[in-house]
Amino acid sequence: MYLIVWSLFFSIAILSTVSSKSVNRISLFVFGFILVLFTGLRFYSGEDYQSYVWLYDITPSFIEDWTQVKTIPVEYGYALINFIFKLAGIESYLFLFVLSAVSLISKAYIFSKLSKISIISLFIYFSFVYYNSEFIQIRWALALSFIYFSILFYLHSKMYKAMLFLAIASSIHITSLLFFIILPLAKIAERYRIETPLFIVGICFLCLSPYIDITYLITSNFDFGGGGYFAIKLKTYLENVEARISWHVLFRYFASMIIVFILHRKYFYSNKYNKFDNYKFVKYQGALYTLFLVSSVFCFVFISFPILANRLYIFSDFLFALLIVNYVSCIKRFATKTIILIFVILVSFVYSLLLLNYMINSGNIYEYSTWWRMVA
Repeated sequence: MYLIVWSLFFSIAILSTVSSKSVNRISLFVFGFILVLFTGLRFYSGEDYQSYVWLYDITPSFIEDWTQVKTIPVEYGYALINFIFKLAGIESYLFLFVLSAVSLISKAYIFSKLSKISIISLFIYFSFVYYNSEFIQIRWALALSFIYFSILFYLHSKMYKAMLFLAIASSIHITSLLFFIILPLAKIAERYRIETPLFIVGICFLCLSPYIDITYLITSNFDFGGGGYFAIKLKTYLENVEARISWHVLFRYFASMIIVFILHRKYFYSNKYNKFDNYKFVKYQGALYTLFLVSSVFCFVFISFPILANRLYIFSDFLFALLIVNYVSCIKRFATKTIILIFVILVSFVYSLLLLNYMINSGNIYEYSTWWRMVA
């Protein structure tokens, strides 16, 4: 089932390289609808699904018990969402369906606003992160939706609204707190035009990552006693840190950064954006590039803390999927542009297949099953 859905997505992405804008918009809607159904209808097909059902089951279901929401072992915002749906008498599988729909529709909307060919950007992004960030990590998927909306406000220089959406995201998943640092730093870097030094710093941190143990530095220098939920959560993550990130994943991080750096210098600084004067996303390309560099640097700093680094790089993958499609769209020769887009789509598809095989073999996702059969 996984292969069928992703092969369909691959076919739509390939066709979009030669389709009109109106057809691509229809393709985005059609596949978005299919992906919402596929993701939302899953039933105990991922390793975290049972945990989210358990969280929902222990959520109070009466208004007079609302004060007990804070006892749920999860961020307060997510606990409150559970409580609201539980009051409405909605079953857990329908609740998780709604969360998946909100997450996926939000991301499709964001890509439609920032990408020249949104269906291709969406395909690249989900080829890298779908199974982790959407199929398994439901809370992080929802939090990312608010983070991505904050980026829209960030690009419009509406920092207060951006911070508000980050606050909502942080109430759903603790990792979102890092973006209160990333966004202001990116704004400073963009203002003082220090993108190239940022790139060099990022590469240095990546090369030095085998010698930087950030988990040891944190646990040996900070006392987590009496720090509340967030401190306990962080301590748990640090004490149960998994094996270091695989070399092939590090290589993908490295390759992504190199590719974006080269394409940005070629197509942004050479003023080849004149042909895109009618597209609003053009003026935001530089800001997205700086954000990509800053978030990548943070990711490389936390390489020894894989659970955090991987979640951070999901955001970088989001930016990469936008940037690479927008850069390639600058190529004037239609044949060259089409061939490159097809190559990028093909590489992403192969990566998604390898990732799917790994996730199944490692027990992160199981044979696909749906709750629809249970209620039909």
